[in-house]
Amino acid sequence: MKTKTIIPLIAILILIMSCSSLPKSIPSPDKQNYDAFLTMAHRAEQNRNFAQAQEFYAKALNGYKLLADPNGVMEVYSGFARIALLQDIQPDFDTWYAKMQDMNVNLYSANCHYMVLIDLYRLHQLQSWKELNNYAIVKDDFPIVAKLQILSYKVQTNSLLGINDPDSWKQLVSAYYKAKKQQPKPASALSMEAYSIAYYFMAIKDYKKAERYIDQAIYYDYTSASYSSLATSLLLAATIAEKAGDMRTQRASLMRAKMIYEGLGDAKASQEIQQVLEGSE
Repeated sequence: MKTKTIIPLIAILILIMSCSSLPKSIPSPDKQNYDAFLTMAHRAEQNRNFAQAQEFYAKALNGYKLLADPNGVMEVYSGFARIALLQDIQPDFDTWYAKMQDMNVNLYSANCHYMVLIDLYRLHQLQSWKELNNYAIVKDDFPIVAKLQILSYKVQTNSLLGINDPDSWKQLVSAYYKAKKQQPKPASALSMEAYSIAYYFMAIKDYKKAERYIDQAIYYDYTSASYSSLATSLLLAATIAEKAGDMRTQRASLMRAKMIYEGLGDAKASQEIQQVLEGSE
């Protein structure tokens, strides 16, 4: 039985620059604390601890408002909006999305990357692949981490829809290797992009390269403690191994993903993997 390939939804774990030339804020000794709350919120969100994530987001939001930091506020609004989508609470999503729109209209000179990313996230949740593919457009002034996410969506949906788009593929690989040189490395974003590159190579049946890049995704998942993303990467690793005829690695990857889902308390995902394991015996 074949494993189910999943396109991951990975939140950015670092504060990224604005997409327009906002005035530079004066450094505050408290900002580091608020950034730490943001990082903890993103990590909790990725690992599906939504109550804890909302608690940390609330603390970060209060701090960023005190600093009048629009990028920090937009990061937090994005987090609350994603959680509302994941919990299927449409009124909450509408509230946070409206707050983002208000910030975008009054503070940014064009449609900001925060708006583009939350729209792509929503379309992914709806599995509206064609609309997502059409909307995944990178602008020159977007920060590198935003470009990586948008190009990742583009390349993955190209593979799903059978679209030949070598330009987006080249842009993704170029952005990936540029981001790898950043310090500190944006590990969570790099994981998503390595996953997308692995997915592409799997689609064209170059399994050795697919294995190489999914191993990189798994490495970045570990370094960012993104356990839900790690489970997703392991599922793709299992699919690649199965297509390459390496059933030992396939089962080992499935078992590791199953353990992570058990640790996350996701009984449904764990049971689905168990059914695949039993069906492949």
